[in-house]
Amino acid sequence: MSELTEGQMKAENELLQSRSFSSSSLAALLSFWMTYRTTTRLTKKFKARYRAATVAFMAGGMWDDGQQDWPHGAFHPHFFESRAGTISSDARKANRRRVFETALDMLTALDRVSGGATIMLHIDGNQKPGSPHVPEAVKADVYITPHIKQENPDGEVFVAQVAQAFIESIAVPSIQRWEGAMGNRLRSSRTHLRAPPHYNYMDPPPLIPAPNTPTSSIYTICGRPVGALDDAIAKHNPFRPVQVSNSTGTSNEASLQSMLESLRNEHAKTQSLLEETKARVAELEAKLIEKDALLNDAVCGLSAIQAKAGQLQTDLTSRSTPNTSTPRATQSSTYEQRGSNASAHFSSAHRPHGASTSFVRTSSPASPSPARPAQTSSSDHLSASFIPDSPKLFRPACEATIKRFGMLTYVHNVLWDYHERLHHTQWHFHMMQYLELEKEEADALTVAMHTDRGLEFDPRTCISSP
Repeated sequence: MSELTEGQMKAENELLQSRSFSSSSLAALLSFWMTYRTTTRLTKKFKARYRAATVAFMAGGMWDDGQQDWPHGAFHPHFFESRAGTISSDARKANRRRVFETALDMLTALDRVSGGATIMLHIDGNQKPGSPHVPEAVKADVYITPHIKQENPDGEVFVAQVAQAFIESIAVPSIQRWEGAMGNRLRSSRTHLRAPPHYNYMDPPPLIPAPNTPTSSIYTICGRPVGALDDAIAKHNPFRPVQVSNSTGTSNEASLQSMLESLRNEHAKTQSLLEETKARVAELEAKLIEKDALLNDAVCGLSAIQAKAGQLQTDLTSRSTPNTSTPRATQSSTYEQRGSNASAHFSSAHRPHGASTSFVRTSSPASPSPARPAQTSSSDHLSASFIPDSPKLFRPACEATIKRFGMLTYVHNVLWDYHERLHHTQWHFHMMQYLELEKEEADALTVAMHTDRGLEFDPRTCISSP
């Protein structure tokens, strides 16, 4: 591409600096992008706007793409697609933040172009681990058109009421749904619940706080305990009558009495939760002591067996003749080698989920063991005796796939657990993420599960990106 002339560069700069939404400006910008390729000079100069453009390009048409029906109690497939390639929660949070800021750009542009008014409320389902499911523990991101606060006398009160209703009726259930969709990965965090944040009834926070930045129209509004907003409205605007359910009104004494009763109930709930937690800790400590005792007994028993085996080997060696001593020693060594191999195979078969791909295979294809037919059969039999049968097995497609890749029978249990807990569009992701299967293996098992269960298989939604 030839270098731009001075006049072209001046026109280009004026076009890119412009924030006009006229049809001619938009057409000129589209023509510019179609004529000239994006250069490093431009991306550095307009980094934020190019980043927003990439998000808007990906999201273009999503509002009417026919994928608005999410799986019940599960995430939309785009949830897992957005997590692909990210290695930390901070990276995923930054990705969500880019989408959120682009949405704010679009709302701001819509208000300025239309001259209308907009209120947007949003919460992220991913809350701090152990957060209680109460309104005062939730923070909502709220976009407000500036003139709603600046020119409408009741604007702040109305926004505060809408935000509190959204937090109580929408946000809290949505957070519970998010945690339910995440499943067992959040079970440990729910056993260590945090105490609800303290709320100052005597000096409540402002109805609408200051914006997140002085030049923005986005606010972080914290939820309040149920019933606390009306009293806060009365304190911040004493000349405005507060709508209450009782047509005759409610006295200040009755309001304070209601607050006191609410605080007592919360204290009782917290105390009960504390007692339950203490009892659970004591129970776990008792089990830990019991398991430590069993482990010590096992170690002592193993030491005794090893000592006895050494004594037997010594006796055999001392009783043997010079001609047969060497073969017998070799035979004893072979038995020890077999016992060691079987023990190693048993440990490999019972590793925790995600520890290694050996959890699902009878042997590693990259390093096959020496040819000992009797030894291998004995090892497999030992492992199988400690693996419970599934209530149902996936046959025949899954059975053939498991045998083809040399996996353990226990994989049946894992597949049945996925079938019971997860939506079928999440099976492939869990196989790759937690069983650490190769993509070929996960693809084959996913197709086999759909075949055995008679489900429709669509690779666009059922196969996650690597």
